[in-house]
Amino acid sequence: MPRTQTSTDKELILTAQGKSYQIKLKDPQQEFEDCCHSNFDTLSKMD
Repeated sequence: MPRTQTSTDKELILTAQGKSYQIKLKDPQQEFEDCCHSNFDTLSKMD
């Protein structure tokens, strides 16, 4: 994901394969040249 959207405890909407989920980012995060990788907790499924 873009670096501008990565901060610990930030809540985002993840959409994949036609389904949307509210997620909360958590540590640790791995930074790459132009993006970041972060683990997350799924808070809820969005309708």
